[in-house]
Amino acid sequence: MMLIDWMNENNDVLLALHKAGLLSHTVFFYRNLYQDYTARVIMGQQKTIAVLLTSDKFRVSDTTVYRAMRAMTKVVLEEGKSGIATSVEG
Repeated sequence: MMLIDWMNENNDVLLALHKAGLLSHTVFFYRNLYQDYTARVIMGQQKTIAVLLTSDKFRVSDTTVYRAMRAMTKVVLEEGKSGIATSVEG
């Protein structure tokens, strides 16, 4: 399961962690960047154009969009296992 999928399924937990000060707002910002980028690609834009338009919309560099993409697509849970999310990729 990718991090973005886990985040979408556990949004209430993430909000509680954020309110308690245990989770940075950057996590939510990266999710928004990734969702905007993905929506643009689904609409048929080229990936590089989608990155540039997303970076313009959020007023960040294209490197930040790529960083968000890399973070949100990491695998966090192995297939068939549940419990605490642990990274299985570098």
